[in-house]
Amino acid sequence: MKKVLFISFVCATILVFIFSCEPKQSSDKEMLTITIDTINGTISGTSVTITLPYGTDVKKLAPVIAVSEKASIAPTSGTAIDFTNPFEYIITAEDGSTANVIVTISIEKAADLLALAPWIIKSKTINPAIDNVTDLLAGVDSCEFDEEVTFKADTTFTFDHKTICDGDNNSVNFDGTWSMTADDKNIIVTMTGETEADTLTMGKLSKEILELLEVRFSISTGKTHTTTTVYKHP
Repeated sequence: MKKVLFISFVCATILVFIFSCEPKQSSDKEMLTITIDTINGTISGTSVTITLPYGTDVKKLAPVIAVSEKASIAPTSGTAIDFTNPFEYIITAEDGSTANVIVTISIEKAADLLALAPWIIKSKTINPAIDNVTDLLAGVDSCEFDEEVTFKADTTFTFDHKTICDGDNNSVNFDGTWSMTADDKNIIVTMTGETEADTLTMGKLSKEILELLEVRFSISTGKTHTTTTVYKHP
């Protein structure tokens, strides 16, 4: 009898030892990195924020995501997502436990970019071309493009013709107010002393470049012409 009990004890001990040696499954389930077009997101626990350049279409972005070893994520890394609203990812650990991570995308505001620093005119083009005006612009020395416009955070602006190249430049500087249209695509400017506003369409906007398009009708040609002015920071 004692022998049977001893054998039973040994067998039980062996079984306990075998099961205790089985590897424990990982419960790690963190988002380690998230990148969209080389821009890294800021991860704070289960909350992630990413700010993307002005003009980015948030409806079809494909983040590259890395998660904890042995964990998986749904949707998978590289899947195109509509980030119009915060999006929830589910990370599943090896042991089956899960974590929900909310990713919020924000876009740089046009008004903030415009107010970063003064903008210097670098070039102008007209389309369709008006012969005498186009020839005049093409023949101007590059240093003539030194006019400076400053969009201030208080919604006022100043335009300085400057005299860096031409000391005899007697052009009158002016100022006024500015605002953005609701879609963040147009600038509405009103010069001081005037009641009629001008609408300028932004073709491009980043921290380095501003492209403004102004559409006007020419009585001499009977056509509508678009003047494109490119500005850069000094």
